[in-house]
Amino acid sequence: MLLPQVGEAGQRRLLETALHVHGDAGVATVAERYLSRAGLRVGEGSESVRVASSEDVARVAGDPALEPAARALLGALAAVEAIRTTLSLPGRASEEFVLSSEAV
Repeated sequence: MLLPQVGEAGQRRLLETALHVHGDAGVATVAERYLSRAGLRVGEGSESVRVASSEDVARVAGDPALEPAARALLGALAAVEAIRTTLSLPGRASEEFVLSSEAV
């Protein structure tokens, strides 16, 4: 079992899910790594996960030197949200909060 916290039924649901990730390549790469480690099939599905765009990354980073860190954070957040959606878990991080200038 890859994620004992989600239980057997949740893990089965994750293993049955296939997603296609699109958006900024760096953000998508991070998200895909997390999703595949959780057991989801990445790049195969008709379901789509949109991750932050390059413009979003630049806005969150605020400085080009911080863009790699912003990509990592946004990719991880996208993966968590995709897992939450797959498992039908309550709550959702507000994209506006994550991508707004007030949040940075």
